Amino acid sequence: MKKNRHGADLYALERRYKWKPEEVLDFSSNINPLGPSPRALEVPAKNAGAAARYPDPEYRKLKAAISRYANVAPQHILLGSGTSQLIQEYIAYIHPARALLNSPCYSEYGKELEKVGAKIVEFPLDYHENFMLDVDRIIETIRREEIDLYVLTNPNNPTGTVLTRVEIQRILDETGVRMLVDETYIEFTDRGVYSVCALAAGRDDLFVVRGTSKFFATPGIRLGYGITADGAAVEALSEKLSLWGINIYADLMGREMFSDEAYKAKTYHLIQSEKERMCARLEAIDALKVFPSYGNFVLVKIQDRSHTAAELREALLEKKMVIRDCSSFRNLDERFFRFCILKEAANEMLVTEIEAFFQK
Repeated sequence: MKKNRHGADLYALERRYKWKPEEVLDFSSNINPLGPSPRALEVPAKNAGAAARYPDPEYRKLKAAISRYANVAPQHILLGSGTSQLIQEYIAYIHPARALLNSPCYSEYGKELEKVGAKIVEFPLDYHENFMLDVDRIIETIRREEIDLYVLTNPNNPTGTVLTRVEIQRILDETGVRMLVDETYIEFTDRGVYSVCALAAGRDDLFVVRGTSKFFATPGIRLGYGITADGAAVEALSEKLSLWGINIYADLMGREMFSDEAYKAKTYHLIQSEKERMCARLEAIDALKVFPSYGNFVLVKIQDRSHTAAELREALLEKKMVIRDCSSFRNLDERFFRFCILKEAANEMLVTEIEAFFQK
């Protein structure tokens, strides 16, 4: 079975080109360029002996840290080995007959829905409208298609479009649908406007998942959490999830990273300022259409037929830079690519190489 790839396979590049992973500028994986929270990084060295004991099976201190961070009560929190496990288990639990997905979106939702035999209805996002999400049309589609579950990434990957908390509440209130909202990239936005964690803590028709892979730059520790007021779902999923499914270093590091205010503020401001600067440069290239994004990544279309995203990717790969060729996403073609925001020097290198590529 072919595995889903989350951005560049740095290990494959290492085998193919004999490069070390740290030599590659990875603009494809959407990971915070600052790396993990400095406070969280101190945890393993200071707690080396923790490897000799089991984690707390209830993860009380970790849940308390998430509770403070997300402003929800601990009893509404579920822990998982990354968001992928929580998405898989929730879809299996709901077992929807008919599900709605935005198109394009993250491919794993469709795979999990297919496993339970759900009929997948696609809601096409139009690049002529900057892939914006039309709430009236979404509500009309849910009603017409008798949708049981609407799966939404907010902001959406790869388009970077987003719905506000008010808009999501309206969809729930006016349709009676269940929603699974993946907030993997929510920390790169204004959480007060767009996050629905607090809403989920008061409703049984909403399940929110978040992880630490992207904003907190810790994909290696596999830490995710879900939030819902659906007590039956919490109980059922808790039975499915492993007793010690979160390793002790993920537990300890999580307690620190969520409260590292300086790190969170620095990340947010870096991404916003660099995204604005990079987009302004790329928008000056006639061959490119740059789409507005609320994530730490930007989707771009090559407007003419002179080049493909694959050709651009190969040219950049020669410079040890990796972007995402988006031709594998539904509703996109061979002219779409995506890049994420890294540090200023790396971003400057990428923009300069893209400018040079389209000047040839």
